[in-house]
Amino acid sequence: MNRERPTFDPACPQDRQRRARREKITTAPRERPISNATARDRYDGAELRRSPGLTPGRFAAFDLPSRMGNRLYFPNGHMETLK
Repeated sequence: MNRERPTFDPACPQDRQRRARREKITTAPRERPISNATARDRYDGAELRRSPGLTPGRFAAFDLPSRMGNRLYFPNGHMETLK
């Protein structure tokens, strides 16, 4: 006996509700939501610092200017317009 599953019709509100109930994902509630407002300490940005084990050559690109259109923006704040 070959029984086919009923076809899901996205235009049918009952089908959408049935599918939403069936596919509902439940997660454990958090004790306290994660946000900047609930942070206890000041953010120090430790993961953004240069690691002592990496060679200076890996960070050479950070000393180069960024180009946007016909302008070069240097890390020290200097800007040059190209011709």
